[in-house]
Amino acid sequence: EGVTTLAPGDRVAIEPGVPCGQVNSCEFCANGRYNLCKAMQFCATPPVHGSLAQYYVHDAAFCFKIPDHVSFDEAALLEPLSVGVHACKRGGVVIGSSVLICGAGPIGLVNIL
Repeated sequence: EGVTTLAPGDRVAIEPGVPCGQVNSCEFCANGRYNLCKAMQFCATPPVHGSLAQYYVHDAAFCFKIPDHVSFDEAALLEPLSVGVHACKRGGVVIGSSVLICGAGPIGLVNIL
């Protein structure tokens, strides 16, 4: 209800963390750094129940349409890949740099590529 950017049946990827959004009282939300919001709630992290369900309701502001030419498998890799890209930008990593990847979860594995 009230969502104008998405329609039923749209394929979306979600930002799993939803901040308080109080731009008048939260300095991080006010400055566009919502990822640091102290009231951030993540899917499947207590007290929020998991999202492995046939239907799941999520704030539309944190849902992003998946283009038709991108498969669900490819879309699933975008968030873990973006973590590595962000880390490389912050750390000044360029082609030819030596790096250490710790962990064999989705973020570590996709960034080995």
